[in-house]
Amino acid sequence: KTYTVEKTDILRDRWLRSAADLENLRKRTAREIETKTRRAHESALLEFLDVVDSLERALALSTEGEEENSWYQGMKAIHQQMLDTLGRQGARPFKSLGERFDPHRHNAVSCIEDEELENGIIVEVTKTGYEMSDGRLLRAAEVVTIQRSDHDG
Repeated sequence: KTYTVEKTDILRDRWLRSAADLENLRKRTAREIETKTRRAHESALLEFLDVVDSLERALALSTEGEEENSWYQGMKAIHQQMLDTLGRQGARPFKSLGERFDPHRHNAVSCIEDEELENGIIVEVTKTGYEMSDGRLLRAAEVVTIQRSDHDG
């Protein structure tokens, strides 16, 4: 009888380990699916942002008085519709102009010297940054910052 109890304990232990391995596999697979789904979603949003950027550049080329043009108004409406769509998908632009440069959220494409403004302040945004509704960075903003020279006169 001792052998039977011992054998039963061994089989029970193997069964518990197999059940734990299966549960771990289920959890790992669920995490991997979630990660891949999130990456695919963010990849599609980034491609969509390229289109939004192109439209913003086109709108920025308008000249004085064109804002009353029906074509311009239509393009502005499409731009707003695109931003609304991004928002429904969990992506939102974040403010950079006038903010302090943050290397985690901004890519400096240029620096200008200005002795009157504070060092590291963003004075121009060349490409808007976006974050997801949970706070994760989708795309860093491309910015121009102030760099003060260190002259003591």
